[in-house]
Amino acid sequence: MCGVSISQAATIPRILKTITRKHDLPGESIKEGMTRPLPFLAACAFAVLLTAASASAQIRIQPISEATSNDAKIYSSVPTSNFASNLNVTSLDTGAHFLALVQFDLSQLGALNADAIVSATFTLYCTGLGVSGAGAVGGDVTVSPILNAWKENTDDIAPAGAPLATYDAFFGTTPTISFGPSVASQNVTGAGFYSWDITSTVKAWQSGSLPNNGLFIQLSSAGGDIGFADVDSNLTIAGSAPSLTVVPEPATASLLLGAGLFLISRRRRTAAGTFVS
Repeated sequence: MCGVSISQAATIPRILKTITRKHDLPGESIKEGMTRPLPFLAACAFAVLLTAASASAQIRIQPISEATSNDAKIYSSVPTSNFASNLNVTSLDTGAHFLALVQFDLSQLGALNADAIVSATFTLYCTGLGVSGAGAVGGDVTVSPILNAWKENTDDIAPAGAPLATYDAFFGTTPTISFGPSVASQNVTGAGFYSWDITSTVKAWQSGSLPNNGLFIQLSSAGGDIGFADVDSNLTIAGSAPSLTVVPEPATASLLLGAGLFLISRRRRTAAGTFVS
């Protein structure tokens, strides 16, 4: 390890400047007691710049109001409607089958090339177990891409002609909304944040090979009853609303690294006032 923390990233330009001033020839020791060879410092600069740029480049999509979100839960006992409060999921064998839907607006990604997406993580906050009246049991929660457009409210203008998301719309005698295979699973054991890696799905959404109709969330193991925060919960638990974090390739880090290595390669001769490579 280089021994340089991310918080020290801002000092890298100053370090590089110092190197160019203190070195006359490659391999010489740095004055004032510093004896690190140039390749070592270059490696440190690379690690810090790459890590810092990756962290700063990530894009977090997290709606904070119903006006900018699309999330709902559906319930087997009320099969022709949906609910906007809390995203509960329960096992089918509990007798009160709850499932949840979440959709993100990907406009923040702009024209980002799908191949440039390094990772995409879906995050939910578990508010607790047994919230729907079944046993306080957790379990494996899976997420799947929804394959058809849907509406959270009957008065939503868009998407035009899309059906209301209801239990019957998914599982009735004539379903109008379907979902694909599970793309990620997470074992939920109690309150806290949980994340699912949905990189392949987000890449498909961004490329247009799969329409972005959001995610279908269900509890796949028996006997479970789990509550997740919806967008309204963000008012009481900061940062608890569903979120999607996308990390693109750290192109910025590559540019900074190139500039830094260029400075290292151009040593200043303090006596002659010239540069040598």
